[in-house]
Amino acid sequence: MEAVSERNIADYFTDMDALNILRADRMPRATLCLDGIRALIGELEARGAAYSADGDVYFSVMAKADYGKLSGRDLDQQQEGASGRLADGEEARKHHPFDFALWKGAKPGEPSFPSPWGPGRPGWHIECSAMVRQELGDTIDIHLGGADLIFQIGTAKYGVCNAQGGLDEARLRAVAAHPQVRMFEIKLSQGAKPGKGGILPAAKVTAEIAAIRGIPAGQDSRSPNRHPEIASSAELLDFVARVRTITGKPTGFKLVIGDPDWLASLCQEIQHRGPASAPDFITVDSADGGTGAAPMSLLDYVGLPIQESLPRLVDTLQAHGLRERIRVIASGKLINPSDVAWALCVGADFVNSARGFLFALGCIQSMQCDKNTCPAGITTHNPRLQRGLDPHDKAERVRHYVENMRHEVEIIAHACGVTDPRHLQRAHCRIVVEPGRSLPLDELYQRPPAPRRDAA
Repeated sequence: MEAVSERNIADYFTDMDALNILRADRMPRATLCLDGIRALIGELEARGAAYSADGDVYFSVMAKADYGKLSGRDLDQQQEGASGRLADGEEARKHHPFDFALWKGAKPGEPSFPSPWGPGRPGWHIECSAMVRQELGDTIDIHLGGADLIFQIGTAKYGVCNAQGGLDEARLRAVAAHPQVRMFEIKLSQGAKPGKGGILPAAKVTAEIAAIRGIPAGQDSRSPNRHPEIASSAELLDFVARVRTITGKPTGFKLVIGDPDWLASLCQEIQHRGPASAPDFITVDSADGGTGAAPMSLLDYVGLPIQESLPRLVDTLQAHGLRERIRVIASGKLINPSDVAWALCVGADFVNSARGFLFALGCIQSMQCDKNTCPAGITTHNPRLQRGLDPHDKAERVRHYVENMRHEVEIIAHACGVTDPRHLQRAHCRIVVEPGRSLPLDELYQRPPAPRRDAA
């Protein structure tokens, strides 16, 4: 049996390698996890969630009041049209037609493994549960998903903070170990409230949120208005280097630009230290950010809008010969295809959007993000209001938003004569400057020439 299994596994990997599918980091085998399988079945039986019958052990669906929650169908709905589900002899043994086997007693002549319930084999449901438990533990973080993620380090350093609010290098290293986390972004400020911290009310700090953020449950959690470690360009580069060294992954920072002349001093500090000291990317956010938890005076009057800050950032990097070293990410009310295309024309490498996804989720901008009364159910812990955030419906809306955004930006790029939106240039876009008159971006924002590199 072992020889046949090894041959089939080898054939499987040959096929997967030919399809260029990466191999899993961990590959547990049910036959090597039998002790864990038997132990888990025993725990379920002791809790009344499973029962034995003539050498078989079944999971009792009636033992869980909300069985069917993930599918959105209760037992009565699932039973509709489910006739013929029971095999011969099962009706007498099962408490409910939907109870499923955790351990199946062996018939004469079948391969089997010993167990407290007699010789048999595990059901495939319990195999998966026991192997996941063996590899990942009892508690599984489902927030990572399968997508590429940028881990943002805010001023409170949630998720990677120690008890004093400073950076916990061990926790940071653990986050970096997740293959889905591809980059780290140090958030200096955000568009809605540059220069201001925040507070997460105690009512919102549930046990789950406290565990994720690494803070005490049931207590107000405050975010300072700045990173205590960063008070200058030099200290910013030091912190970028620290995070990058610990994680081994690309590291950059996000900010709302207030004084554009600061960019030149940052570039000069990078030139003094060498290109390797530069952040791998800079995310520039617009001053007109959009969280309802921010004061209107900051929303309306503090910081530069993206229309001014993005070209200033791109051109400053170009003037100091750092444009190829540092990637530029644009953010801030870029929710329509025309906005995204404009940012790419100006010189952004990527575009982020928060508001667009909020709209896709159903946000109506009621400005109640910090009051626990969000009528769309997005920023509230009120169960009645949360019912408005139907994950099945909203997931489809978010998917359609992303797909349509990419499609429409591609249409604009093709109409401009380029094969890919990344090839858009400033000459492809014109801005209306007064009634009946427009200027191309390459005239409105004239890029400085890159510095010459004289031969040694």
